[in-house]
Parts: sequence; C-alpha cells; structure tokens
Amino acid sequence: MGTADDVLRIRLTNVLHPDIADDVRAELHHWLIDQAKQLRDSRGSARAILGIRCAENDRAGRELLISGGFALARHERDLVLAVPDEPPAPALPPGLVLTPVDERYDELARLAHNEAYADSPTAVRPDRRTWPQHATGHPRFLPDLSCLVLAEADRSDNPVAAFLFALADGSTDTPTAVLHCLGTRAPWRRSGLATAMISQVLHRARSAGVRRLRLKVTDSNHSALALYRKLGFVESGQGFAVLMRQLTPEADEQP
Repeated sequence: MGTADDVLRIRLTNVLHPDIADDVRAELHHWLIDQAKQLRDSRGSARAILGIRCAENDRAGRELLISGGFALARHERDLVLAVPDEPPAPALPPGLVLTPVDERYDELARLAHNEAYADSPTAVRPDRRTWPQHATGHPRFLPDLSCLVLAEADRSDNPVAAFLFALADGSTDTPTAVLHCLGTRAPWRRSGLATAMISQVLHRARSAGVRRLRLKVTDSNHSALALYRKLGFVESGQGFAVLMRQLTPEADEQP
C-alpha cells in the first residue's frame, strides 16, 4: 500500500482453495472491497486504486473480478535462476559503489524507489509510514542479500542510484531469495547497475544457504525481460495477471 499523486494504492490479497464455490469467492471479494473503502476513508483519500493478482490459468477468477469492475492491467512473469558455483564478479562504472543496505540511507532509498517507479502507473510507491513493511521492515527481509548503489559524486541531493531488496521465499522447499524490489533511477539506467547488484547477490547467496533467485517482471518491460534472460533467468510457469479497479465515491455503489 502507498500513496502517489494523492491516490491511495491498495493491494488486495487472498488465498482460495481451487474448489471453492463461486458465490463464496464473490462474497470474499465484496468483503475485501468494503475493507478497502474503509481504509480509503480512514486515510482521508478521495480516490484509491485497488490491485489484485489472479493466476494465469484461473479464468473463472478473472471473469469474476472483471464483472466486479476490475480491468486487466498487465501480466507478470515469474523468473528463476539457480545460483551458479562461480557467479560473475559485480562491475560498476567509475564513481559508483555497492554497499549493504544501511538505515542511514533508509529514507533516501525510499525516495529513490519512488522515483525509479514513477513512470510505472501500477507500481506501489510507499510513504514514510508504509515504507518499512515494504522493504527493510518486511518480516522476510534478507539484509545480507540486499544492497544499494551509491554515487560517490552526487548528481542530486540523493546519492542512492539503485537498490535491491531481497526477501526469503517461504513458498518452496528449495532455499530461495526473492528479488522483491529492484530498480535504478533514470540518470543511471543502462549503466549495468542491475547486473552488478544481481551479481553481488549471487556471490553472497551460496554462503547464505540460498540456492535459487526468483523475481517477477511485467511482460511489457521488454528490456528488463531481455536482461534477466541474458543473466540466465528462466520462466517458472507461476506467473499471474494483475487486475485493477478505481475506488472513488462515485463508484462506491458498484458491486
């Protein structure tokens, strides 16, 4: 959850048994939307955007959401990479350094995150209150496999040029780190920063007992997909669709 351009962005999450009846699923969705309305009102926001995930093969779930006012926003690919025995050494352009995540840079990292995702209309851009649970305060946060890229000679008031926050993946028996949040601010894009950060994670992963990396990327982000595939990531088959809905006072009567 986060706020951007005076719009509250709320991510809805649910886990349903595959055999659950459609009317029960519909009732759960109505309850979630009611909770989102209450949250919007408590935050004093006139507008909110709801986002929810739906498995690629869950046609019935997608149709139910669309009938409830949601629209397909994008498809997310789930990519995985086995940690190699000898990963490539991280390399950065002159004037940039890799550093562990440090609480001194926490607010600057948040600002860098929101700037990096400013051109993504569907991205969550956390405020100060919600940032910890999105990143360093997440219960599965992996500090040893997370990093920042700092510009030694600042081009702005913020030296954080890029960031990578990793989480432990509790959904598999294979020790896996999720590259949960990975981005580069516009002035430093196409400079190899993402490759350097992922290489850094690969170097640390084996000693941390991690055997696989996982990340998600929007299928319309062709350059990122090409980069990850070049680094050896392959599709896991666990991708999903993201659907979104406007939540405004005018739409409150919508089912």
